[in-house]
This record gives sequence, C-alpha cells and structure tokens, in this order.
Amino acid sequence: MAEPNYEKRGIGPLARKVITLSHHFSYYLAKRYPQKLDIDFVSGYPRSGTVWVTQMFSDYLEKPFADLSFLPIAFPSVMHGHYIYKDDGPVKIYVLRDGRDAYTSLFYYLGRKLPATKNDTKNHVKKYFPYVDTKSELKYSDFSTFLELISENPMGTKYNWNDHVLLSLNNSKVPVVRYENLLNDCFDEMKLCLETVLQKPVNEEKLKSTVYKYSISRQIGEQQGKVRNESFIRKGKTGDWVNTFDIKSVEYFHKTYRKSLEISGYEKNDEWVEEFSKRKPRSDDFVFNKNI
Repeated sequence: MAEPNYEKRGIGPLARKVITLSHHFSYYLAKRYPQKLDIDFVSGYPRSGTVWVTQMFSDYLEKPFADLSFLPIAFPSVMHGHYIYKDDGPVKIYVLRDGRDAYTSLFYYLGRKLPATKNDTKNHVKKYFPYVDTKSELKYSDFSTFLELISENPMGTKYNWNDHVLLSLNNSKVPVVRYENLLNDCFDEMKLCLETVLQKPVNEEKLKSTVYKYSISRQIGEQQGKVRNESFIRKGKTGDWVNTFDIKSVEYFHKTYRKSLEISGYEKNDEWVEEFSKRKPRSDDFVFNKNI
C-alpha cells in the first residue's frame, strides 16, 4: 500500500499499521464478497501510476476512491494497492511501468523522506540508504546500493518488480494499463482498458472530462517533466532512469530483471546495456540540490 499523504495528514507509525491492516482486510472482503460489496482494486508495482489510474477509474465510475481508511471498506468503491493480479481476485486493472523508471521514482520518493538532521535515528527509509545520514547527503552514487537493497526488501509489496510483473502478466485475463501509453495518449489507453473491464462502450465525453481533471500537468501544476518538491507526483515522465542509473546499476538490473523486462515488452534483447555503456558517466552530484 502506498503512503502518498501520511505526513500531510499527520498520520504516525501506529496509525499507518492500522490503515495497512484495514486495507488488507478490505482486499479480503472484496475477494470474498465481490457481488455484495462491489469493490474494485487498481493495482501495480509501487510508483507505477496506480494512484493516478485509481483516481480516473473512480471518477469515471462515480464510485468513491476509498483511501487511507482506519476501518475496512464494505461499500461500493475503488481502491488502490500493490497486489499481484489474479483471475479470481478483486483487482480489475493492472498498471504497468518500466521497472527502471519505477525504481528511479522510488529512489527520489524515499530520498525525500530521509531525515533533515542526524538526530532522527528512527527514520523508516534509512534501511535503503545505509551510507546516508541526512537527505542533503544523498548522492547519485547511492542509487546502485538502493536498487540492490529495495530489490531484496521491497517496499509496499513482498515482491520485487520482476516477480510482481511476471506473476501478474502470467494471468490470461489481466487488463493492463501502461504508464507510458497514459503519458502518450491517456484518453485512448483508459478507453481501451475501461471497455475491456466494463464490457461496453465508454461515454467518451465523460471520459474526456475525467482525463482532463486528473491530467499530470494539472496535478503537478507545472510543465510535465519538471520536479515539484511537495508533489506526490515527481515528474510524470518516462525514460528518466537514464539520468540516474550508472553502469553498475544497469548491470545489476539486467542480471536481476532481464526476464520481466523482455516479457513486458520494454526491451527485446541486451542491446540497451551496451547502448548505456556508451553514455558519458554523470557527475556524482548531490541529489537534494537538483531533483528533490
């Protein structure tokens, strides 16, 4: 389960655990009583655009987006999560994003949560940044260590990107929304997905209104591709991983995620590794000063 608004809502660690348990129980109820409760889940790997798609799915269906509830949900609604897709489960849409971009987004997202001072020793994200004491010390060279650690100990799900994607795409009925297609033509991607899920034509004017309402540019409030520090959405851009990965992290990703990268259609072979090796190495700048 993602945590987009915990800090802004003043929700502490204990309350987070209650919300997480409630969320999992809601998933169980939705799976156990699909007809009675009419709860639809939108799922995907963390930082893949699942919140964005949930917002649009909820708005179009005119069903509430049940977010951060302390009690299990037992009424018609749309919920967001990071569960794998199963044919007999309540997940109606699986959101897919290039794992390299997803992990890059996670690096910045969690990096923003690092403590501002060394006095904060209980920070819950420091386990992914063992050589960093404060946010201002974070460097791009820390990414390769972060990638290995979060691959071994995923956040928000028990699966890393490789297993999450392979297990979900292994199901024949999975309706997939690609993050990259949403950026290219959000209306067409949502239209195709909704018609697959609902088994009927969409109301195009209604969907256009939904897509406009939740466009990334409107939510960020700036030009797409730029960073807004306080926004849950960082850039809303695809392919940005090349500006964060180094050759060490590329080689690790290729070794660990090669199968899922090819099965999901993001790469056809190993040529991307060779192409990246030809790039000029980036300087090891402090991340905080530029991108957080």
